Amino acid sequence: MKLFATAAALAALVGTAALADNNELFVTQSGNNNVIGNADQPATQIGTQNDATFVQSGNDNSIGDVGPNVANMGQRGFKHTLEIRQSGNRNKTIRYTQTGEKNDMSIRQTGNDNQLQLVMQRGENNDADVVQSGNDNRGFAVQVGKSNVLDVVQGGHRNDFDINSGDFGPSNGCISCDVVLRQPGNDNYANVLQSGTNQMANISQSGLNNTVYSSQSAN
Repeated sequence: MKLFATAAALAALVGTAALADNNELFVTQSGNNNVIGNADQPATQIGTQNDATFVQSGNDNSIGDVGPNVANMGQRGFKHTLEIRQSGNRNKTIRYTQTGEKNDMSIRQTGNDNQLQLVMQRGENNDADVVQSGNDNRGFAVQVGKSNVLDVVQGGHRNDFDINSGDFGPSNGCISCDVVLRQPGNDNYANVLQSGTNQMANISQSGLNNTVYSSQSAN
């Protein structure tokens, strides 16, 4: 089953959980104040080998929402691939979670005052590649499991990013989790917390008045 939609058809599909194998979901929204998924109708894929691509161009758009069902927003299963692209100002990815093995997540936000309030991967062999281009952007990413890789780039000034990576509970040990965070510009802030063994953090800041905090612990 394949779903292709624009903003006009979005209401018909965002509340549907895709339960079959080999599903694809493509949503494109142009304009302002658009929403993909909300607290009552989270955009969810349940199964294996699913793909989801969300594209929003404009201002004040959002993916996900706060509310009782926000934890259901995401992909549950194996071998998922997600790409979220938001271009404009004051856009938000409020929460998106991948649960399972061998998931990929690539997020691109271009503009100012954009937010990744929480993106999470729970499982093994996950990859996340996050790029925020502009000023005054915010991000928070969590990886729990084994052999995860997180690569974050924030280009501009007055950006901040928080990362939690590693072993944060039973059976969620991180054997080889790597974090790469690059912030070129001024007045940027980075906070990286890693728990487990064989952790690596590569944090690069170029510019003036930047701040970084990093903590690594063996559980």
